Amino acid sequence: MTFLKELTKNGLLGLILIGAGLFGVIACSDDEAAPNPFIKTPGTGEFYRISAFGNVDVIPSKRQVRILARVTDSLHFGVPGLEKSDFEVLENNEDKVSDVEANTKIDPDSIPFTIKTVLLLDISKSLEGEINNIKTAVNNLIDAKVDQQEFAIYTFDSKVNMIQDFTSDAITLKNSVNALPESELDASTNLYRAIIDASKAWQDKITIDEIQEGSMIIFTDGKHNADPNLNLNAAIGAIKGKSVFVAALDGPNLDEANLKSIVGNEARYLLADDISKLEEVFLSIQQKIITQSKSIYYITYTSPISVSGTQNLKVLLKNNRNIGEDCMVEKTFSTSGF
Repeated sequence: MTFLKELTKNGLLGLILIGAGLFGVIACSDDEAAPNPFIKTPGTGEFYRISAFGNVDVIPSKRQVRILARVTDSLHFGVPGLEKSDFEVLENNEDKVSDVEANTKIDPDSIPFTIKTVLLLDISKSLEGEINNIKTAVNNLIDAKVDQQEFAIYTFDSKVNMIQDFTSDAITLKNSVNALPESELDASTNLYRAIIDASKAWQDKITIDEIQEGSMIIFTDGKHNADPNLNLNAAIGAIKGKSVFVAALDGPNLDEANLKSIVGNEARYLLADDISKLEEVFLSIQQKIITQSKSIYYITYTSPISVSGTQNLKVLLKNNRNIGEDCMVEKTFSTSGF
């Protein structure tokens, strides 16, 4: 019996993980309320982090339990391609969820998915002479767009402009990029204002009914030198909790320290030594965004419990080297009506 199918026809959500009828004792944090608390013993496999979106969703009449979870690696990048056999699911630390009891069903169209990608492009004076190369790199990034991915494009110098709202139409996006000015550019760089404004372009929504997740790609070769009323903390605060990457072009004015602080994770800061490497940097970020979209797993099963009460649910990954607090998802749910 096949338990896994692609959630969208292009596999953007990764694989539905259903009826994870697996469980056992693995390394994880202690639970004083549990009858059999876990012992922190690291596995010998990969290092995984797992987190849930929202609470457990329950359909009492069917005893169906559903939850969305993301799996990431030690650097917080998404882990796609995991299968049912990689996971363990346990109720109350001892009640195993079995494949026979799960009565699984697969609905590959159950969760509409949209990837929102904001391109924030520096077009200040220091880049004069390179704008045509930047256009080429951005257009090649647009060519790498996947189905259900939408781009919005912002530019900034002393001012911030949205030159194209979210669209999946590649021709429209390229027309906006090709219209960028190549001369008589402004000398100021209002980087922090640009980040603050562009961060408002999307809100992540990840539920069992709909998934809409965004990322921002910041391109610059400089540093904030406009609007003294704004500081680094204002920019960081605006993007808190959002996925942000920096595509930096090496140059004498590049503020690497602050740009790394903005992304919060140096692995999200990618440097192009010269303009010829910019396309490679953009495409590398694009791949990370797509991988991230494939790291969400939809877990659903039929609970073996048939009495009313409050139950404890744990979702873990087998042989996980991680023994920190994010080594598992732990939630409670009501079985009223089961």
